[in-house]
Amino acid sequence: FIAGKDIDLTMTNGDLHVSDLLHSGQDIKAVVKQQGNMYFDTDVVANRDIDLTVDKGILNVGRNLTSGNDINMSVQEGTLSVGAVVAANKQAKLQVEDGVIDIGEAVRSTDGDIWLTTTTGDIRVGSHADAKENLKTDTGSIYVHAGSGNIDIGNSGPKVATISSAKD
Repeated sequence: FIAGKDIDLTMTNGDLHVSDLLHSGQDIKAVVKQQGNMYFDTDVVANRDIDLTVDKGILNVGRNLTSGNDINMSVQEGTLSVGAVVAANKQAKLQVEDGVIDIGEAVRSTDGDIWLTTTTGDIRVGSHADAKENLKTDTGSIYVHAGSGNIDIGNSGPKVATISSAKD
């Protein structure tokens, strides 16, 4: 699905499933209210912002999530997962209140901060064997916080930084 401007998807008490590429010339906003899951089988791309929110359920992007500006992903209770890379030109903010953040390869920001936070639950980044530079921002800071849970960030190998930040 390709749109020249914004894409706005809202579901209440049900699943939202997009099986093909989702590409917006501007912003993408998708919300699953109350209970339900959000699935994107392949890449999600926006020239500006991406905002994805699930109240209670699973938020899953099968491959890459790419934004020309900010990426905000939020799950109140459940799992937030991306199969490959989260790439934001500006800020990348992924948060789960009660559940798990699982990123297959990496989270990257060209000109902003990276935030990965859970209140209760684990954070995993770089579980794929070929994942490199698991957390990288060229000009910003990286914040990773699991209130009560584990943090597991992959190993990029001896010659590539697993975590790379211009600031904190």
